Amino acid sequence: MITIYKKSTATSLVVGLGLILLEIGISELIEKHRTYDKNGFDKDGFDRKGFSRDGYNNWGLDCHGYGRDSFDSCGYGKDGFDTFGFDKKGYNVLGFDQEGFDRGGYDDEGYNRNGFNINRFNRNGYDWEGYGKDKYNILGTDRAGYTRQKYVAEFEKLHSYLNEAYEEMRLYDYRHSLFDTRCVFEEILKLVVSHSIGPHRLGENTLENLKICEQKKLLGEDNSFIDKLHGVRKICNLNTHELTYAESISHDQVHFTIMQTKDLMAFAEISLAS
Repeated sequence: MITIYKKSTATSLVVGLGLILLEIGISELIEKHRTYDKNGFDKDGFDRKGFSRDGYNNWGLDCHGYGRDSFDSCGYGKDGFDTFGFDKKGYNVLGFDQEGFDRGGYDDEGYNRNGFNINRFNRNGYDWEGYGKDKYNILGTDRAGYTRQKYVAEFEKLHSYLNEAYEEMRLYDYRHSLFDTRCVFEEILKLVVSHSIGPHRLGENTLENLKICEQKKLLGEDNSFIDKLHGVRKICNLNTHELTYAESISHDQVHFTIMQTKDLMAFAEISLAS
């Protein structure tokens, strides 16, 4: 039985090998007897690579895959764009898709699909909550519910309090001067935060509100100004809470806190009341 099985296997291999050789032989025979002219083209006008005299194969494509209309089988030209002027990712030569947005999602005017620019304002100059760059809505109220006129009145009161603090300094009543300055300082920071991002975002103390102003750039980009305001906070905290510190308060310290608070109020007035 084993001998018979070996013989059958050997026979099958021989037959299979013979068929392969026969097929190769037929292909070589056909190729050998295929006639090409002196330019290398057969009777059908194709060369050995399957391209006609004008450089196109049976599918109408040249050796680079482009048809007679200079577009490939997917409809894209040699420049990478289709007949409508868009590339394979859907963008035209200027970098915009069919809806007019670039790869970053913005149109040629800088607005995204939702109608907002990179600064999150729409074409009318308002954010998604309806507030403009000046933090006021179309009705003239801010996130705190205040109008410019309301802030004018608030700053008039704060100016009077700061003037009192200045007079107290002139009379060498440094402790009360710092206390009044501190109250004005804290109130201005609260007004700025409430106006810009809403009263619900107020910090629990002066330090938190000052940090919010710093992080949100609510008081501008001048880091030295922020540093001075931190200095005001530290002096006020150290010298108004304890009576024992009263004798250590200097005229320069009091004058510094009043002047910096005055500068803070000037900045806030421009932003909130102008």
